[in-house]
Amino acid sequence: MINTIFAETFRRGWKTALYWGLGIGIMAWLQIIIVQDTTLITETAHLMESVPPFILEMFGGTSDMQFLATPDGYLALQFFGFILLVFAFYAAVAGLNVTANDEDAGIMDIFLSLPVVRWQLVLTKVLAFILLSALVVGVTLACMLIGFAMVPNIFDVGRMVLASLNILPSMLVVLSFTALAAAIFRRKSSAIALTAAFIIGSYTLDFLGNAAPDTILAALRKLSFFAYYDSTGVIQNGLSIPNVIILLAASVIFAIIAMWRYQRRDIGL
Repeated sequence: MINTIFAETFRRGWKTALYWGLGIGIMAWLQIIIVQDTTLITETAHLMESVPPFILEMFGGTSDMQFLATPDGYLALQFFGFILLVFAFYAAVAGLNVTANDEDAGIMDIFLSLPVVRWQLVLTKVLAFILLSALVVGVTLACMLIGFAMVPNIFDVGRMVLASLNILPSMLVVLSFTALAAAIFRRKSSAIALTAAFIIGSYTLDFLGNAAPDTILAALRKLSFFAYYDSTGVIQNGLSIPNVIILLAASVIFAIIAMWRYQRRDIGL
């Protein structure tokens, strides 16, 4: 029966995941193919020289002008610097689909009529949406690889692949947190509000921590999942295994609490 729920969840979500991946992938592809215009990169680098360093770190993760003047640096700033917010939005929508949307539509009783306990339902649907999130990232990466093939020998493709895969752990944090929010609150609007506060708060905390490195905000920045995303660091130095472990551990903790909470609260049928 668990397999049935997993398959049905995937069936209901794979087209949406595909469209998201294609949409984001086309955005990335456009940024990649225009890098052939070296004048654009140079002009962008000159423009960035007048921007305060903390603003550059907010969007590009670094104020290193030499790096930002390279094709890899251009993509770090123009795509990877902001795209996690877009992926996080998909992950939040996916998290609401674990329980909140079915409760809001009054069809949760269909799932609960099956011989499966609540925590198994949450776990199964979370796993299905993890696979769907991976599909979004995979389709995006496929579009990027097409772009890299069209402009060979310009980008460090290996590092770009790692930077793309590095998006998934942060998506899982948002997915599992949203599932937790929906497990805590019976009202969908409350779950949405808490998730929005989590994403916006994390982004703001990361920004302020970069802007004020000598204050307590720099220490509090470690509470933001954006701090562990660090796409520019991945492009420059490779994947940070400790950061990935921290994000995955947070995802597991949120998911476990969501299962525990949903097992115990009243359900809107």
